[in-house]
Amino acid sequence: MEFTELVRHLVTVFSSLGAVTTKKINYGMQIALTDRDKKVTLNVYNGRKGVKYVWGGGETSLRARAEALAAETFGAAVAPLPRASTRAGNLDRTPPQGNPLALSGGLPGILLRGVPAYEGIWMGSDESGKGDYLGPLAVAAVALDEASAKALIAAGVRDCKALGDARIRALAPVIRAKARACTVQVLLPDQYNDVYGKYRAQGKTLNVLLMQAHANVLEETAHRDPACRLALIDQFMESGNILRFMRAACPAVTVYCRPRAEADIAVAAASVLARAAFLEGMDRLAAEAGLAELPKGGGSAATDAARRLVQRLGREALPHFAKLHFANTMKV
Repeated sequence: MEFTELVRHLVTVFSSLGAVTTKKINYGMQIALTDRDKKVTLNVYNGRKGVKYVWGGGETSLRARAEALAAETFGAAVAPLPRASTRAGNLDRTPPQGNPLALSGGLPGILLRGVPAYEGIWMGSDESGKGDYLGPLAVAAVALDEASAKALIAAGVRDCKALGDARIRALAPVIRAKARACTVQVLLPDQYNDVYGKYRAQGKTLNVLLMQAHANVLEETAHRDPACRLALIDQFMESGNILRFMRAACPAVTVYCRPRAEADIAVAAASVLARAAFLEGMDRLAAEAGLAELPKGGGSAATDAARRLVQRLGREALPHFAKLHFANTMKV
């Protein structure tokens, strides 16, 4: 879409919410939306790296409606992708850096809209517990189409880091009900330590374990929804390594990766399912330990809790609750 046509389209969409005016600004256009005493602005910049959007105005109901309508209508950025080779159905390249409407307030969009393989169905994956000394590693994948994506955005699904634990627990069944398909894999500490130990014995790193876990849930989700052959994952290491691994592990799926992929609604939904599974695992382990809860994270609170567990249950119980390769173990 040409820049002038894009601005014209934005004006048409926003006119359903109030009076719309435009003016030229450096490197782009500003769109102003007014409804009674409320005003929202959207600066649309046309640069070498594609189109960038910056919202202005207070956090009002008008702005919330405008952002939601923008996310629903435009999804994610449609900036040109770099040229790249393909093999076994996978594209060795990274999608555009950012939402087409860089929505404030954390509203997700569809980051793969506009890539060559996009046909309205895709999945995203994310993990939780990677940085937590106590508790499991959980990885999830969620397949969506545009109707289910719209429903999840409306339901309030966001990157789990923007949500509290209670909201995450409440949204998990909503995602399961509205998604085309989803898969969650949980490695409780006993299993995690066993798998990690085997990988290390082969000279492999934690990142390889993570890539395999993502591949597992993506492959299973594609099996449950055969129409889904496009995926986006968060870039937790150098993108070329991730994509080469995925070509071998998921040859039937076109996989993209990018930093902060949780701006995509499918990845955001996966982050919520993974976090909900992590929280459930923490609850289970806390109950087994006879504690009200286990501390999250990898700091001193987790180390202190592990010390108390060892004092109560013995050193041999630690692998049941903790990821042993963390530096915390040396302090317990």
